[in-house]
Amino acid sequence: MMAALADFHFLRPLWLFALPVAPLLWWLGRLALAGAGGWREAVAPELLRVLLEERDQGRGLRTKLLVAAALLMILALAGPTWERLPEPVAQRTGGLVVVLDVSMSMLAEDVEPSRMVRARHKLADLLGERQEGLTALVAYAGDAHVVTPLTDDTRTIANLVGALHPTMMPVQGSRPAAALELARQLYRNAGIEQGRILLITDAVERARDVTEHATPSFPVSILGVGTATGAPIPVRTPGRAPQLLRADDGSVVHVRLDAEHLEEVAEAGHGRYRSLAIDGSDLAELLETPLPRRGESREAERQFDIWSDAGYWLLIPLALLVLGGFRRGALAVVPALVTVGALLGSQPAGADFWERPDQRAHRLLQGGDAERAAGVFEDRSWRAVARYRSADYTGAIQDFAVDPTPTGRFNLGNSLARAGRLEEAVIAFDAVLRAAPGHEDSAHNKALVEEMLRQQEASEGKPNASSDRRTGEGMPSETAAARPDPSSTGNAGDAASDQPASGEDNPSAQQVADDSGNPEHRRSQEARAATEQWLRRIPDDPTGLLARKFQHETRRRLRSGDYRYRQTERVW
Repeated sequence: MMAALADFHFLRPLWLFALPVAPLLWWLGRLALAGAGGWREAVAPELLRVLLEERDQGRGLRTKLLVAAALLMILALAGPTWERLPEPVAQRTGGLVVVLDVSMSMLAEDVEPSRMVRARHKLADLLGERQEGLTALVAYAGDAHVVTPLTDDTRTIANLVGALHPTMMPVQGSRPAAALELARQLYRNAGIEQGRILLITDAVERARDVTEHATPSFPVSILGVGTATGAPIPVRTPGRAPQLLRADDGSVVHVRLDAEHLEEVAEAGHGRYRSLAIDGSDLAELLETPLPRRGESREAERQFDIWSDAGYWLLIPLALLVLGGFRRGALAVVPALVTVGALLGSQPAGADFWERPDQRAHRLLQGGDAERAAGVFEDRSWRAVARYRSADYTGAIQDFAVDPTPTGRFNLGNSLARAGRLEEAVIAFDAVLRAAPGHEDSAHNKALVEEMLRQQEASEGKPNASSDRRTGEGMPSETAAARPDPSSTGNAGDAASDQPASGEDNPSAQQVADDSGNPEHRRSQEARAATEQWLRRIPDDPTGLLARKFQHETRRRLRSGDYRYRQTERVW
C-alpha cells in the first residue's frame, strides 16, 4: 500500500489546473438560486416557500451533481496512476554487418584524399544516421578481424573507425571471403535469421568469395571506392619520402575500380552495387536491399516503464452521474471531453513539480547533465549509469557491485578499469565469462585490461620508470590503448574522463596524517598515484590496441591451423 502511494502521480497533470472549474460551477448554481430574491419582495414568505421549495431542491441537486461530474472528469483527464508495467523494447533484428576493406589498395589517391579516408568518412556517415537495429564492423586485408560485434551502440563503432589503416593489419592482401565468413558467424551467434551485409571495397578478385557466403536472407551489397582511371599505391614510411608499391617484377602497381565486375558480384550475392557518392544516395539504396521478411523485431534486453492509466475507472461513476436525472443535453459534452482526454497520450509534464525523481533524472541524463542526474536517481541501476557517465567511477562501482547479473558484472569491470583497479577489473570480467561464455564484449575488455597490466609491469621494471612517469617522458607510443567501453547500459561508454577517480578504499585525510611515517603506506600511496597518472596519460586513440588485437588473433589462428600464409597471393 505504501509503495503504491509513493508511486502515485498523474500522467497528464496539466489537467489539474482545471480543478477551479468545479467550485465555479457551484458558485454559479448558488447565484441561480439567489435569483429568486425578486419574488421574495413581492410574495409573502409562506406562499413563496410553497411555490419555490420543489424547484430550489431540484436546482440544488443538479448543481451538486454537476460539480461532482466536473471533478471526476478532470481527475480522469489528468490520468491518475500508481502501477508500473514493464514494457520490453521492440528492436528490429534486420541487422547490418559492415565489412571494410583495409588492404593496401585502399591507400590509392584517385579519390581525394584517399580511398581509405573516403571509406572511413562514408562509414561514419552511415553510423551517424543509423537509428535502429544492430550493427557490427569487420575489417579485413590478408586476414579478417571483428572490430565490434553486433550492437546498437553505433557511437562505440564510430570511435574505432578512425583507427583503421592498412599498415596496422598483420597480414597484407585481400581476402573478403574470410571477412564475409565472420559476418555470417556474427549473425549466427546473435541468433538473427536475416540481415544485410555491406562490403566496402575497391575490388573483389573472385566472385565466389562473395557468393558462397550470400543468401537471400543475408544479401551482400557492395559499395565501390575508387575510379576507373585508378592510381598507384603510395607507401609512406616515417622519416622517408613516399614511394610507390611495386609488384614482384618491379613494375608500379596501378589499381583501378572495376564497377561492372563488382555490380555482377553484388547481383550474384543477392545484393546491390553502388559507387561511392558525395551525397547519401549510395547508402540509402544499399541499406534498402530487400529481405525475405519485413518488419521483423525482437525484444531487446532493456525495458522501459509504462505507467498504467487508471483514469478510465472514473468513467463509471461519471456515467452514473450523467444518467442520474440531468436535463436532456445539459451534460452531453462530458462524455466527449472524457473521450478526447483518453485519446491524449501520456505526455511528460513540463514542470519538475509533477515529475517523479527518476523521471526528472532520466531527463537530465538525456540532456547530458549526468552529474546532476546521478544525485536525483532513486533507481540504483540508472544511478550507476549516471555516475559512470559523470566519471564518478567509485560511485558507479558501489552501485554496479550489487547487480549479480552478467550485465552488472560487466559494467562493474568497466568501472573498476576506469578507476585504475585493473586486477579487480579482470576478476569482474572473468565472472561475466563464467556466467556467459559467449559474452564477446567482456572477453574484449578483459584483453584490453590485461594488456594494460602487462604494459604497466613492463614500465615499472625499468630503472627510471617512476621518474619517467612523473616527467611524462620515456613512455613509448606503442603503449597507447583504448579504455574499455561498456555497451550494455545504453551509452555509458561515452563518458571518458581524464580526471583521477578515488577508489572506495582510499584513506581519509586523518588516516593519511596518522600513517605518514609508515614506509609501506607511502609505497602504497605512491603506487596508486603512479597507476592513476599512467592511466590518465593513455590517449583515447585505439590504433595500437586494435593492431595488437589483430596480431594476437592471427597468431592464434596460425597455431590452431585455421589460417596459413599464402605467399603466392598479392599483398594489395
